[in-house]
Amino acid sequence: MAEPLHAFAPAEWLRENTDLPDINTYVQLKGYKRQKSNTPHWDQFRLWALKMLKAPRGVGRPEKFNLYILHKVHPGWDNCLQQLMMVNSDASVEEFSVAGIGLWYVGVRDSTKDWVANTGVFGLRLAEWNSRLKTFFDTVRQYGRVGGTQHSKEVATDLRKVTSIIGRKLDEADWNDEWDSINRKVRTKTAGNHPDTMSSAKWMRMFKQECDIMAEEVISQVANTGHMQGMREWWEQRVMWAPTGSSSNRHRLDSEIKSLGAMGMHERPNKKAVWNTIKWEDVVEKLKELPPSVARLSTKPEPGGKQRALYASDDWSTIFASYASQDVEKMMAIGGMVARQTPSDVVKWLKNNSIDGRNEEACWVSLDYKDFNKEHSKLMLAWLNISLSRAWSRRRNNTGVMAQKAWMALVVAYQHMNAFVQWKHLSSAQRVFFGLWSGHRDTARDNTMLHCVYHRIALRQALIFGLRVERPIYIGMCGDDEDSKFRSWREAIAYVGVHMMMGHELNPKKQQFGYQYHEFLQRQSDGPGLPMRPLAPVLATLATGNWYKEPGHWFDAAVQAMTSNCWEAVARGYDHLCAARLATVMLDNHMRVKTRNGTTLYEWECYKGSTANNALWNEPIGAKVEKFSSQVRLPKLRNHGIVDIMTSRSKWIKHMSEGDRVRYMTKLEQEVNRSLVSREAEKLRTQEAQQKLENRKTPHTKLPSEEMITRVAPPNEECLVREFLVDRGKRRPMPLESKLQRIKMDIDIFNALGGWLGVAKYGKPSDIQHLDTSLEQETTKLSNSELLLDGALQNWLRETR
Repeated sequence: MAEPLHAFAPAEWLRENTDLPDINTYVQLKGYKRQKSNTPHWDQFRLWALKMLKAPRGVGRPEKFNLYILHKVHPGWDNCLQQLMMVNSDASVEEFSVAGIGLWYVGVRDSTKDWVANTGVFGLRLAEWNSRLKTFFDTVRQYGRVGGTQHSKEVATDLRKVTSIIGRKLDEADWNDEWDSINRKVRTKTAGNHPDTMSSAKWMRMFKQECDIMAEEVISQVANTGHMQGMREWWEQRVMWAPTGSSSNRHRLDSEIKSLGAMGMHERPNKKAVWNTIKWEDVVEKLKELPPSVARLSTKPEPGGKQRALYASDDWSTIFASYASQDVEKMMAIGGMVARQTPSDVVKWLKNNSIDGRNEEACWVSLDYKDFNKEHSKLMLAWLNISLSRAWSRRRNNTGVMAQKAWMALVVAYQHMNAFVQWKHLSSAQRVFFGLWSGHRDTARDNTMLHCVYHRIALRQALIFGLRVERPIYIGMCGDDEDSKFRSWREAIAYVGVHMMMGHELNPKKQQFGYQYHEFLQRQSDGPGLPMRPLAPVLATLATGNWYKEPGHWFDAAVQAMTSNCWEAVARGYDHLCAARLATVMLDNHMRVKTRNGTTLYEWECYKGSTANNALWNEPIGAKVEKFSSQVRLPKLRNHGIVDIMTSRSKWIKHMSEGDRVRYMTKLEQEVNRSLVSREAEKLRTQEAQQKLENRKTPHTKLPSEEMITRVAPPNEECLVREFLVDRGKRRPMPLESKLQRIKMDIDIFNALGGWLGVAKYGKPSDIQHLDTSLEQETTKLSNSELLLDGALQNWLRETR
C-alpha cells in the first residue's frame, strides 16, 4: 500500500502546500467555547471516581493520579473538564488516566486549552483515543503543526505523546504474534548492481566487510585506553558493577531465602545477589560447557496501554557478554554512533541544527524502523562478534588480555547461533534464528553498531545504483534512533528509498523529513533555536510511576525526586503553579505510613530547601533530610563476591582500622543482598521515619499560591545557542570515583585512609599519578532560567564554564 505524501515530504513544504492536520477529518465532534465554571463539590468527584475503573494492583507507584489530586491541583474549573468527567464516567477507562489527562489540561498553555474546547476532543472517550485518533497524532508529529488554531506550533508541541498518559494494564503481550514475527517472518536483505539482480549473498558480503571495518575502528580505540583487565581480575570486581535485573539463577539462593524465614518470603534475588554466590571456578566450568543462550519472557506494561514483550537473557550469557563488551560503548563515538548519549553528543547535534544558513537546501531525515530488534538475524549478530574477535586478536599489546577478549567475543557469537526462547504457550524452549533480545547485555551496543553498518551499506548501494548520495553532513545513531542531515531532499529521499529497496522495514508513519524540523534522542527541533521535549511522558511517569524503580517509601529521597520530576514538567512547558501544587499533593500522599494505630503523617515541607533545584518552590537553601541506613540483619550468606573484592583490594583494606573494615564489609553486604530482604528493609525505613521525621500537624500541607512562587523567565535562546556553538572543551577534572577505580579503590576506602596522603603512604608511586594538584573548581551554578534547559545542555554548561 502506498504511503501518504506526508511520510516523505519535508514538513515545511507540507505546511505551505497541504492542509494542516485537522481532528475533524478523523472524528466528528462538537466544539464549544471554553468557559469557566464553579468547581464541583468533592462529593461529585467521588461519584465520578466510583464509576471509573481502578488500576490493577501492581501497576505503578502506590500514589497514582486520581480525581482527588486533580481536585486539589487545578486553579480553576471549566466546561472542558466537566465534559472530560461526564464522558468517561462509564467504567471504560481507569481513574488515573482521566485524572492524568485532566492534570495535563490544567497545566498546558491557554492556546491548547482553547483548541481542546473548539474541537470538542474531550467529547470522545479516552478509551477510544488510541484507536480513533492515532493517525491524527502521527500526522501532527510529522507536520509539527495542527489545524484549527492560530497557535499551531504550540498546540502541536503540547499534543506530542499525549496518549501515553492513558492506560496501563497488566495484560500479557501477544506471544503468538511475537512467535510468528520471529520464526515465520524472514527478513532478507539484498544488494547488487541492478534492482533486478539483487541478492542476499551480495548484501551479506558487504555486511561482513563493513563489520570488519567497524570492529577494527572501535577495538583499536578500546585497546589503546591502557586499562584492560583479564577476565579473572574483572570477575573479582563484580559486586561493584553487577546489574540488578532479574536473574535466571535465583534458585541458587533458595537455601538462603529459606533461612531468612518470614523475612525472605516472596523475595526474588536479583543478578547482583546471585552473582555474589558464583565462584570464579564456576565461571570456568561453564565456559567449558559453552551453554546455549536462553531467553525468558515477560511483559512490560507501558504508559499508553502498550504491552511490550521483553526477552531477558540468561545469567551466563550476560556474564560472558559483559566481559566481551567491557568499555566498548565508551569508545564507540565514531562514524556518527552516540551510544552513550553524552551532553557533548546533544550539543554536537544542536550545532548542526544551528548553522543551516550555510546550505538552505540541506534536509534532515529522522529515520524510524518498524521493529529494529527483529531486523537482525542471529547470523548477523554472530558475525559482528566474530569481527570484534578478529579485531581483538590483531592487537599486539597486552596479548594475554587481548586473547581473552577475542575468545569471549567468539563465545558470544556461538551463543547467538545457539539461541533459544522459552515461549509461554509452548512446553519447551524453541530455537530461534532472528532477533536481538531486549534484555541482552549487548542490545544497545549491537543495535548502534549494526545501525551504523546498515547506514554504510546504504551509502555504498546508492553509489552502485548511480544515485548521488554523499556522506551526510551530520548523522547521529543510537540504537534504532537515527537523524541525518543531507545536502538536499533528493539525497535524503534516495537514502531512505535504498533502505526500503534492500529490505529494511521502515515505519513511514513515524519518520520525519524537514529542512529544520527533525527529531533525535527524544528531542524535537523546529529551527535554529533550542530543542523541544514532549510534556506528556513526564506526566505519564508521575501518573503511575517508573516501571524500573523498586516500589516502596523512600522518605529520605522523596522530596528531591518529586521536586525534580515536577520541575522537569515545568521545563517542558507545564504551568509553574500547577507543578508546585501537584508536587505538594503527591508528597502529602507519599509521606505517610499506615500502622496498627492508624495513619502517621510526616512533615516534609521543611526539606523543600534541601533539593538541588529550588526554583520550583522559590525556597532558600535549607535543612537536608538525614539519609536512612535501613540495615537489615542478614544471616550467614555465601558472599564469594564480597570476599573477592576484599581480597583484590587487600593492599588498601589491611591498612584500615578494624572498625572501618567492619563497616565497609557490612555496607557491601547490605548493597549486594538488598533484593533478599527488600520487604524487611521497607519495614525498617518505616521505623526509621518514625525516629527521624517529625509528624505533620495537619493532614494537608498548604497549597502554593501565585504569591508564593516566582515564575521563571524563559532562557535567552540566542545567547545560549551562541555559547553552544563554541567548543571550549571540558574544564572539569576526571571525577574522583573514576580515578580511584584505576587503582582498585573506592571512596569509602579513600576516606578511611585519609585521602591522597593515604594513597601516597600505602600505595605505589604509580598510584599517586592520578592526583590532580589543580584547585578543585566549584560546581557552576546555573540561573533559574538556565534550569529550564534540557538536562544534557545543563550538564554541558556545568562541564565547560
